[in-house]
Amino acid sequence: MASAPHGHDAHDDAHGIGHAVPISTLVITGMVLIGLTVLTVAARYVDFHAFNFPDLNIAVAMGIAVVKASIVCLIFMHLLWDRPFNGIVLVCSMAFVGLMISFLILDTNQYEPEIKAYDQAVLADYESAVTTNAEVKAAKDRLKKLQERLDAEPAPAAPANSGAAGAAR
Repeated sequence: MASAPHGHDAHDDAHGIGHAVPISTLVITGMVLIGLTVLTVAARYVDFHAFNFPDLNIAVAMGIAVVKASIVCLIFMHLLWDRPFNGIVLVCSMAFVGLMISFLILDTNQYEPEIKAYDQAVLADYESAVTTNAEVKAAKDRLKKLQERLDAEPAPAAPANSGAAGAAR
């Protein structure tokens, strides 16, 4: 009996267990990622306004994030030991996404005056609504007091002939 072309004999035994990464590499990678996280937090406190680069904090944070994501993918997803083309495609894709997001975030300064004007208009509308709600509450309180006063007063006596007169009409 002939063996099938895709039978068990046709497979090679090379794809059993994936690439084994040494513990030292994983520990070093973890330490580098922790160091980059500390660097990201430290970059948040650097005031680039003094250097006339007000939006550089965002670009630095995005750059560090791209480096960290690249390290995670290359080491923990084993792309470093895969075909080089796969790693290059991943790193370049992440770099371009980070670059695009950085430019989009930097572009928001152009619309900042319009956003502030809109926020002020919304705040003014909210304040007028709060005033209106306060007026409604005050009116309800006045109506409640009036109802309590009416309930406390004795009802006037109805005339004796009012029932017959009302029926005759």
